[in-house]
Amino acid sequence: KWEGFPPVMFMEDLSGKGSPSHNGNDMTYTFEMTLKAGEERTVQLVIGYSMERQYSNIQQILGELRGKTSFGKEWRDVLPCYENEQDSDLRREMTWHAYMLEAMATYSDFYHETKIPQGTIYDYFWGQHASARDNFQHALATIYYNPKLTKSIIRYMMKRTSPTGEIMLIEYGNGYAEPTCYQTSDQQLWFFLLLSEYLRITGDYAFLNEKVECYPVKDMPRYTIMQHALHCFDYLRNQVGTGSHGLVRLLNSDWCDGVYYSVAAPYNVVQPQGESHMNTAMAMAILPVLADQLERGYADKNFVSSIRQWRDMLKDAYMKDWGSRAFPRRMYFAGKTWGDNHLWLEQTGFTLQVEDIPTARRKALYDETAARLYKNEKLGARQQECPELTSDDLDYGSRENGGFWYSLNGPVIVGIATFDKAEAMRRLRQMSL
Repeated sequence: KWEGFPPVMFMEDLSGKGSPSHNGNDMTYTFEMTLKAGEERTVQLVIGYSMERQYSNIQQILGELRGKTSFGKEWRDVLPCYENEQDSDLRREMTWHAYMLEAMATYSDFYHETKIPQGTIYDYFWGQHASARDNFQHALATIYYNPKLTKSIIRYMMKRTSPTGEIMLIEYGNGYAEPTCYQTSDQQLWFFLLLSEYLRITGDYAFLNEKVECYPVKDMPRYTIMQHALHCFDYLRNQVGTGSHGLVRLLNSDWCDGVYYSVAAPYNVVQPQGESHMNTAMAMAILPVLADQLERGYADKNFVSSIRQWRDMLKDAYMKDWGSRAFPRRMYFAGKTWGDNHLWLEQTGFTLQVEDIPTARRKALYDETAARLYKNEKLGARQQECPELTSDDLDYGSRENGGFWYSLNGPVIVGIATFDKAEAMRRLRQMSL
């Protein structure tokens, strides 16, 4: 942000069909054309940067691209086509989603790895590669069709992880990362979700022995992926820890940071006291899979045993807190119980995935979810039954205050699939375009 030698930005129209203009710091190309029915035209616009400040370097980059009239082959080599899927609309949409992930994939000259950041507001508006959980989430789909990219994303995120297991939330500048004003509680859980799914799907247990530097990379020790996982588990269990109800603590936010903005409270007082039902449900669902996969990768038995033991303690506390209620609460924060009377989606999806909770109870929870969160919704379940946050920045029914999130509906569908695959597919199609 305050770099004294910033890169040079450039934009070039390779198709020769655009009109360039400059307005202060803005570079603009305008394309105007009229298409007849069935007509196709190709526009090629290159947007990039160079650390070299000579135009000759930019010309060299453009020269390497100019000879290509189409990048279709390059895309076809990496994009999945889902040839076994009979629904052509769904097949086309899933390929489109894969394209979007690949198009956002960004190589880091500092970390020498590729990442898929959040995009939209964080990257394209604020210029920050945030947040850590987004990088882990976006990599999940790549396991199935581009596992090489998945491994690069994991390595990149481990290079943003301190020797104590703290995963730096935000990267901005040339490799500089920090948590900024946040002390989030869920980043390690998203890492465990990605790592356990990668191992489960690929069986590539040798990856656990690959060594990767820790943050801030330069002159830092290299740890195996297994050791990074151990550090992150230690951070989650002993630094994030649990609260008075035995649930994983909230700190100032888990996935939903709306509470951080909406509750006027002294955070040095409330941070140690808050507890997250979402974090706890995630741990209950994810840690057994992680333990199984690490065990198959020949992890230290004490490490695996510690994961299982801590997870079982969390489950006991969670079920006690749930009691005979129709649905589990959302969180404890600022001396208040959230989600007592109104259902939230965050913890629900992962609770549905916990297979040692009786199936009948999980089915009943889904029925509650359908009645409270799916009713009158076109795309899927909304994030809250009745918005409980009050903030000038969070309108009722938007964002973390009752809006619609694909990233929260996905875990619900995975949970439904453990007891009703047909219903899970129906909900997946509901989210489709």
